[in-house]
Amino acid sequence: CSSSKLLATGGNITYYGDYTIHTFTSSGTFRVTNANLVSVDVLVVGGGGGGSTQYGCGGGGGDVAYNSSKGVSKQSYSITVGEGRGLATPNYPPPYGDGGMSSFAGFPFAAGGKTASARADSGGASGSRNGGFVDMYNQNYIGGGGAGAGGNGGDGNSSAIGGKGGVGKLSDISGNYAYYGGGGGGASYGFSGGAGGQGGGGRGTAG
Repeated sequence: CSSSKLLATGGNITYYGDYTIHTFTSSGTFRVTNANLVSVDVLVVGGGGGGSTQYGCGGGGGDVAYNSSKGVSKQSYSITVGEGRGLATPNYPPPYGDGGMSSFAGFPFAAGGKTASARADSGGASGSRNGGFVDMYNQNYIGGGGAGAGGNGGDGNSSAIGGKGGVGKLSDISGNYAYYGGGGGGASYGFSGGAGGQGGGGRGTAG
């Protein structure tokens, strides 16, 4: 967000007090049109990772990066918005379902969320690392929730409900507090899917 009106263009522009907020939901260009604008606050969110058909694990939420004083000058800056991904399957195994990286002119950048798997990757928040839980009595696969940008995801357990997605990171950069980068809920075969994490995480499926 820029600290005064009519100093830059790009994205969906809204206003909050003395702040002008530029929101990009797809890749584009942020153009500083007035040399008086020398710094901006930047929040960057990576694309969400897809879930996995293996044990129904939830996909990981994208990473979240923040810079409270990003230096800018009178020029154009490229904005990259990483795409969210679909399911990873045995035919398209990880990292097929990893989310895309987002960035403000290359830095700061936020890695995409990881598709659900047993991997312990660095970068964006990853999917459940335990592979979920199998109820041996009822033979029900119960997937763990994907990790959110603000922490871990929930494990699948014997409650028969998929694990809850991890919570994203809290920020008031838009003028109101909101979560960003929530993890996806785990699935459960024949029972309820887990809730998505605060910050855009999708609910897990039932079946």
